[in-house]
Amino acid sequence: PSQDRLGDHHQTLRLCGQNCETCRLPCALPVVHREQSHDCGTDHKCRAFCRYCESTGVASACVQPAGHSAEHDCGDLGHTCGADCSLNTLGNCAGRCVLKPGHSADEPHLCGSMKHYCGKPCALSSCPHPCVLPHDSMHDRCECHVIVCPNKCTFPNCTFMCSVQDHFHTKDSAGHGCMCDQPHQCPHECQAPGICEIYSELVVKKQKFSGKHDAFDYDAIETEQNGVRKGCCKVVPPKSRQHEGEHIHSSTENLVHYCNLKCPTCGYYCTLPWEHSGEHDTRHGNMRRTYFVSDEDVFQVGSRKYAPAESGVAEMCNMYCHRAGRGHTHVKLCTNYSRGRSGQQCCNISAMPGRRHSTRQYKPNPDIPKDEFTHEAFWESTGFKDPCSNEDKEIFSKCNHFCPHDSHMKDGEQPSFCTLPLWHPALSDQEGKAYVAQHGGIVSLDGHHFSCTHRGSQPVHTIFLIDKSSSMGRQDVKPETRPWRSSHPNRLGCALAAVQSFVEKRQHSSPDDRISLLAFDKEVRNGPTMVPISQFNTCLQWLQGLNAQHGTSFARAMAATIPLVQQTSVEHRSMVMFLSDGHDAFPQEDLNKLFATIARRTPGKAIRLHTVQFPAKDNSGSAVLSQMAQAARSRATSEDCFAKASSSMRSVDNISLQETFVGIADSLSSAAGGLIAAV
Repeated sequence: PSQDRLGDHHQTLRLCGQNCETCRLPCALPVVHREQSHDCGTDHKCRAFCRYCESTGVASACVQPAGHSAEHDCGDLGHTCGADCSLNTLGNCAGRCVLKPGHSADEPHLCGSMKHYCGKPCALSSCPHPCVLPHDSMHDRCECHVIVCPNKCTFPNCTFMCSVQDHFHTKDSAGHGCMCDQPHQCPHECQAPGICEIYSELVVKKQKFSGKHDAFDYDAIETEQNGVRKGCCKVVPPKSRQHEGEHIHSSTENLVHYCNLKCPTCGYYCTLPWEHSGEHDTRHGNMRRTYFVSDEDVFQVGSRKYAPAESGVAEMCNMYCHRAGRGHTHVKLCTNYSRGRSGQQCCNISAMPGRRHSTRQYKPNPDIPKDEFTHEAFWESTGFKDPCSNEDKEIFSKCNHFCPHDSHMKDGEQPSFCTLPLWHPALSDQEGKAYVAQHGGIVSLDGHHFSCTHRGSQPVHTIFLIDKSSSMGRQDVKPETRPWRSSHPNRLGCALAAVQSFVEKRQHSSPDDRISLLAFDKEVRNGPTMVPISQFNTCLQWLQGLNAQHGTSFARAMAATIPLVQQTSVEHRSMVMFLSDGHDAFPQEDLNKLFATIARRTPGKAIRLHTVQFPAKDNSGSAVLSQMAQAARSRATSEDCFAKASSSMRSVDNISLQETFVGIADSLSSAAGGLIAAV
């Protein structure tokens, strides 16, 4: 702006120089004045005395206009003719004839001006001035009194006029070569790699979060951090368009530029120097580049409740992890999916520490495969320094399973967490006994160690409802394990293999479990009931005798579970595994009867229901199965974590079906969800 004002002053100080409209003195207005008439700024009167009166000894004032070139004349008719000059329509005319009175009529009246101007418009189309060349001389183009280029300097943001002493410079060069005689500030940005300066105004203000399940106030940073690339500090020499060397925002030696990478969750720039070694670091802000995912409809972080797909803007990078607490996991899109590959079986991320491919169906977009990270592995993957305290990081690395004994559920009691690392292999019976002998405490049925000393968590009675309708006989997918790949090379065989995988998982971790088997089409076929899970091999013959045939009835299948629930001992919790490839009407009446039976037998301990569609066919089938699982969740109290874990899943092939069943076995005492980067 100061350079612009200097240019304006420069133009103001350059005078026009054209003859005044009233007299012959030069115009004292700026060269680019807007007024139509030229004005010298005087009274336009000649200050000399009449030459003709001098011989008589009389001092008479000259009446000619100031600056005239003729003899000084007082206007007495006895001195000169005084008639109008015959060329008075031309420029630079003095007006009155200065010839002797009574000169010959053949002699034209002439004033004392030595040169009358052409007066035609200047040949430069944009120029408003008349031609000042002699009217009686031949000329190729009409030229005004201005001898400089009328164009402004073409250097960016410059307000000075072109310094070329050629009025027609603009016409000849189309204005591209117009340059003033002043130095210019370089208009380009600094070319040095990195960020020149980072501005961060950490003004904390209260904002309101309103979600599907919760509304609360949270601290928000009003002004987001900004990384700035400054302008070049160098000066371009006069009449040049560029300076020597690179563009740089400061001439200070060894100037430091900042790293240009941003935290993937809050978007804040790294505050370390460009090309620094080691991890990135920054002052983290609100996680506005994330959204929540969960395999449930509600995900809780501390006292806050979120729905899948809701923004993580109310959380801050370090505070979110602190609230998520012990053993929390971070979620990312599967690396193979992000690279455009097809098939989650290709994912090999589990070979890296603290990472594993998820078998859960995280909402929203449950069909998109995702990976899970421990807290440490997640921050390592971002390249940024972990913003949490060492104390918090130690807690985050611990297993988040807790002892389900009722003594820990009383008001004021703290949970008794597993003492082993997060994602540890389940302790076998032999390993568990050795661990207890060395460390004390107890080992749960699913292989977790607790420092408390009471018995383990309540065992489960799992009721399998297996669809054996005619569509399950299709061979579009086949099992990979024996004996099913030979006895049942079809969809039904894949379902039976998945059931076996689930049971074998629970056999190791929960030997006190019981299982019951039901198969259904349009009718229900009763199988072995209340079988100790360790004796599952006695059920194989019955499973091998199943054949795919007939239609599908969800209502009959659900009704058949009621007698089995009534036989369940009070020491066991009831869980139904409902697997179907088809779809039917929602079994409202039979589900209500099942829920009522459970409520009478074990008040406050609702049934857990998992529905699995295999293979995933269409949304109409999955909608009913999802509605069934939601109905089961709605009957669970807020304290009943077991029943609240009811879910609906879709599996696309034999491998993912078995992974789904194993995932259900793992999830009996765990919850899943978190924030995922939106970019």
